[in-house]
Amino acid sequence: TSVNFTARATQLTTTFGRDELDRGIRYFGQLLELMPREVRPEGLPRPMALIHASRIGRALYLVQAARSSSDIGIKVAFMCMAFEAMFSTDSVAVSQRVAERAVLLLRPGGGESKTLFKRMKRLYKFRSVVVHGDQISTKREAQVREVASTADDDLRRTMIRILESQELLALFSKNDRNARNEHFTEQPSPKE
Repeated sequence: TSVNFTARATQLTTTFGRDELDRGIRYFGQLLELMPREVRPEGLPRPMALIHASRIGRALYLVQAARSSSDIGIKVAFMCMAFEAMFSTDSVAVSQRVAERAVLLLRPGGGESKTLFKRMKRLYKFRSVVVHGDQISTKREAQVREVASTADDDLRRTMIRILESQELLALFSKNDRNARNEHFTEQPSPKE
């Protein structure tokens, strides 16, 4: 049995091709280099993810929490936290900044920039409902599952974009908010 769930909070058998497995092994090796390894004596608590300096390492921890959750609302909340671990540098206008920076990092072409921005804002709308204790009607459950599915795709594309760029990997491997702010400030707006 799988311990992970799809973005829509279902369990499915997944088949990977040889190229996908090779790429996954390469990414895993890169991530392993970023993650601190320490031996903890028996009985001591596991260190929390926030002590890791690597922003992508913290985001990966949160992605795993999202994937492990069978509850779609909790999954959405963890996805937002993963995006925040990568893109947020302060607590002001977080959803706006995360959405803008996702667009800048993924650099979709054509009308896709506006679509991605709207998707991110919609993800945050559902996150707010979940973390503030509001109810999601059964009529809107399918919408939440769709939002979670596209957010999972956007998280995957974000991680891959970072792992495939030495410059981005260096930037997100540390916890330097000034460097991240500077990086995103210097980026030209994507062309529509």
